[in-house]
Amino acid sequence: MSSNELFEIVRILPWAQKLSQALVAQGIEHRFPKPGVASSNLAVGTNSVRSLINVRSAMQDYNFLKSGQTTTHFRLGRLLAALPFLLTFVALGCDSASSSDPDETVFEPIRLHEEWQTAEPAEVGIDPVMLATATQAAAEIRRLKSLVVIKDGKLVYESYYKGAQKDELFDVRSVTKSVVSALAGIALAEGSIPSLDMPIGLVFSRFFEVFPAGVENVTVRHLLTMSGGWQYDEWGGTSYSDWIRSGEPEVWALSQPMINTPGTTFTYNSSAVHLLGVLIEEQVGQSLEEYAASKLFGKLGISQALWEQLPNGYPNGGAGLALRARDLAKIGQLYLQLGKSGTIQVLPESWVTASTSIQTPSSLPYGFLWWLDNSNSSPVFYANGYGGQIIYVVPEQNLVVVTTTNFSQVNFDNEGESALFASVWNLITRKIVPSVR
Repeated sequence: MSSNELFEIVRILPWAQKLSQALVAQGIEHRFPKPGVASSNLAVGTNSVRSLINVRSAMQDYNFLKSGQTTTHFRLGRLLAALPFLLTFVALGCDSASSSDPDETVFEPIRLHEEWQTAEPAEVGIDPVMLATATQAAAEIRRLKSLVVIKDGKLVYESYYKGAQKDELFDVRSVTKSVVSALAGIALAEGSIPSLDMPIGLVFSRFFEVFPAGVENVTVRHLLTMSGGWQYDEWGGTSYSDWIRSGEPEVWALSQPMINTPGTTFTYNSSAVHLLGVLIEEQVGQSLEEYAASKLFGKLGISQALWEQLPNGYPNGGAGLALRARDLAKIGQLYLQLGKSGTIQVLPESWVTASTSIQTPSSLPYGFLWWLDNSNSSPVFYANGYGGQIIYVVPEQNLVVVTTTNFSQVNFDNEGESALFASVWNLITRKIVPSVR
């Protein structure tokens, strides 16, 4: 850890303590760990990987908050979750955090274009008995197809069920959205997308003789945050199937009634994210598949991907991607490593940070096409597809979990898709995550 980083840690402390006191005074201390109370996963000397992530995440969050870009509970919570470690760090002195203990390894982003290295659970701080219990529970989920667990950048557990194979490409539904978000971040960094406030009409006006009223106010940012303003009901209605069957997916999406001012209301809308994929393709001058292969997948060693094609020749950017489970884990690890594969910055770090912070107008736990779970002191983010297709990332535990399922005709089951999702979610959050010491 550099002297500049040490200086920053010391500078954060009084600011974070004052912030904590202000939050307590407002009666919301129950949402964060109490300052000064160290937990086992934050104490100095338990795990250098986790400790360094906590410190550096806290420093990033401090600078992000100080800049005035956000005041979300997620980012405040992550900063305060690291506070006990910061206090302990300063109390024990610099030598404690830079211990020469041979059992401690300073975290370096792994090279994701290489095959996964493996490790036994106990070698990376996972309770083998608890993990075994979790994997037994996994085998009992009738529609589960794959489970992959990555800890400290190593493959700890991998299993496939009901005839699924390691090299199978799994249709991951809305996990596609999180991949499209990554491509948007790359296109923005390269200048192909000039700004998140770019009006989408610059690309889509050619689809119409008369452009639909209100669409001229929709921007790239609105597509990334599900706040375009269109009438659309995917969770309780038939909008998704109506869109897919329309024969003109882009025109259909743009022609829906505008019932909210863009940027004011969250409405989950796969057709709007498909528009983002089309926009990326038009701006970069390559097909989305080619752009993903050259700018993202290729750099992660992902050689196999399948995109669902829609009638006008564009891939379904809302829910049309299929990948191997191991490769889905690489996407999660890329975000865990703040956009790096080894020393190569595949995604801008600032994009990863923004994507995994609350961006919605209603403070719903949603970033740039990534979901957030800030219900405890170890905030996580995850890509979430219909029926339990999940990339689940826990930065403080240096943990990535991937699940895929067979969702075909799931609603003909007695309990339907919601029960399948709940069983997978409980497997991850109540059995696998607690197995990490």
